[in-house]
Amino acid sequence: MARADHEKALQQLIENMGALTPERARRLVWFAWQCVQGTPLSDGRTPVARLRGHGSFLNVLRTVGCWLQGESVEQPLRAMHDEVFEAALGVGRFEPDMTGLRAACWSVFELYQAAVAAETGELQAVARKVAWSVFLASRSTDAGTAPAALEYQERLLKEILDCRAVPDGLSPCFSPA
Repeated sequence: MARADHEKALQQLIENMGALTPERARRLVWFAWQCVQGTPLSDGRTPVARLRGHGSFLNVLRTVGCWLQGESVEQPLRAMHDEVFEAALGVGRFEPDMTGLRAACWSVFELYQAAVAAETGELQAVARKVAWSVFLASRSTDAGTAPAALEYQERLLKEILDCRAVPDGLSPCFSPA
């Protein structure tokens, strides 16, 4: 399957999965959080590694990580909106075909919006935001999406669909690597 078709299929699967319950919404946000943390890029880094020196995005990742651990972070998440949005705009406008640092930054912004939607009960928006976050995480290198990135994301999504991967058991208030 061509890489572009593969990316579209993964994005469609996430969107079709939906987030009809708070638990499923949390699982989807956890999936996107893991993709930002661990998707292997063609340059040997991960999306989170691209964000070194960009504190706004790392703070969002820490806060979402705390939410995944069960902490109530609705107020801190809402308070971050302007800062993280301006930081994302600072690296360039949102475009579906972006790559590199800009894609990594917007991936975190979409993850942030998915967590806020899940926390506030806007469950229908979660899957769409997660899909964008994951898609952009795989494009967080200037060389475009690597097959290893898609394989990682597919494997992780299968674990979530099989209900084997859950946020429980992660250390409290974990922070990005």
